Amino acid sequence: MSDLENLVQEAAGDDEAAARRLIARGAAALPAVFDVLARASWFSPVGLLPHVVRRIHQGDAVPLLLEHIDAEQRDLHTSCLAALGRSRDERALRPLRDLLSDQDALTTTRAHAAAALGDLGFAEAVKPLGKALSEAAAEDPEVEEWPILVVATATALAKLGDQSGFSALTGLLDVPFAPTRARATGGFRLFVGSAVLAALGRCADDEDPEVREQAIDPLFLMGTPDCLDLLVAHLGDSDESVASRIAIRVRDCLGTDAEDLEAAWQDLRPGFAAGVCHRLGRPIRFLDLVDLLAAGDRPEVVTELRTITGLDVDELIEDNRIDEIRQQVAALALPDGALVKWGRIMKS
Repeated sequence: MSDLENLVQEAAGDDEAAARRLIARGAAALPAVFDVLARASWFSPVGLLPHVVRRIHQGDAVPLLLEHIDAEQRDLHTSCLAALGRSRDERALRPLRDLLSDQDALTTTRAHAAAALGDLGFAEAVKPLGKALSEAAAEDPEVEEWPILVVATATALAKLGDQSGFSALTGLLDVPFAPTRARATGGFRLFVGSAVLAALGRCADDEDPEVREQAIDPLFLMGTPDCLDLLVAHLGDSDESVASRIAIRVRDCLGTDAEDLEAAWQDLRPGFAAGVCHRLGRPIRFLDLVDLLAAGDRPEVVTELRTITGLDVDELIEDNRIDEIRQQVAALALPDGALVKWGRIMKS
């Protein structure tokens, strides 16, 4: 067995060091990884191999990834789709667009293609995403698969600066199936505005704790006084995990360890300007989030920064490239306190 084959087997067994070595080899490692994934059954251990594929998306990997976007093996085709989205390579645009538009493809496959198009970042994807969204939103939301495509296309459009999918997400809040409402609620994290706040207020009062919990981070990410009013009002949620999560996010915004968060908010609120995003008790400073990353004080800041900037923060932090994250965030030149989604400054 070759050294490369050994690394693939070790990564399939969840060996992180082997996975890092495969990622470092780049496109040269992909054929061996693809071979193992293609032969894997639903019960075969594939470990970190899908992660390896998602991390290898340089230009020379794109043709190899494109060969497997319609592979029958689930982990193989989904990881290839995700990698193509991260590639930012125009060669991926048409194949992903065609897969999204293929009504004979599995709904979940089309949803993965939609997500990849959102990450890919080309405006040419807006029209096919909008068409797929309209078709999916017209279907019966009681059919479990269709809401997956609605949320995927709506959020992909939002990444491309088009917030027209908001109404389709709100339409899912009437579905009796709670996981569908929760999925739609989580999608609001890429949207801003008074209508979003109103929808999240409804979600925060949902009978299902999963839906209520999904409402927390979209409110936190906006971080405006109105959002904090809503979070503080729900500190006493009947579900312990939801209440705990709300308290964590309120503290993140207020920058306080106070036990009585309601009292702390009453004291601090006069200094919080309307329509301004807050973190650590002041209008958000985006490089402060990088400092939190560097200090390791708040692991979830990785997802927060990616949602705000659209940068591959998760990959850079995995490689301990903090300085690059700092440089890339600084290059965006985002003003303090701005409401930002996927690198775009939004109006409140």
